[in-house]
Amino acid sequence: MAKLWEKLKTIKNLDLIICIVAVVLIIAILFFDGWTFQSEDTFSTYMINLETKVEKALLSIDGVKSVDLVINFENGVEQVYAYETTTKTVGDTTTVDTQIVTSGGQPVLVKELAPKVSSVAVVIKGNETAILEYKAKKLLSTLLQIEEEKISVVVYN
Repeated sequence: MAKLWEKLKTIKNLDLIICIVAVVLIIAILFFDGWTFQSEDTFSTYMINLETKVEKALLSIDGVKSVDLVINFENGVEQVYAYETTTKTVGDTTTVDTQIVTSGGQPVLVKELAPKVSSVAVVIKGNETAILEYKAKKLLSTLLQIEEEKISVVVYN
């Protein structure tokens, strides 16, 4: 330990190096606090669960042997936070101040809105191609609440 301390004493500008390391650590902690990763994880989990459920529904159609599915989204999970609005009137001037409500230093999350599906592509292995294409488009349109024009189905034997 003493040898390490002696080596550290010989380093020029040790104070500067320690300050730079401290600043980098502070920036890293502030930037990577996990808050941004939470919504990404929520979106990934949502996508996987949705694709799994839709694939299972497609596989339940009579004549479908296998399914490859891609679902495209317009955006990620939208988080809605609680806001508090205060209005102050002094004479003829009215000011409106809106701030996010916090609890324990964190914004209060009111709800999360699922991402909107923009299009779907599916490849189905099965017989009776025209019938399977029709059934798959109807099922996907109903499940994902999108127009059939935004659904592409390819069926092969």
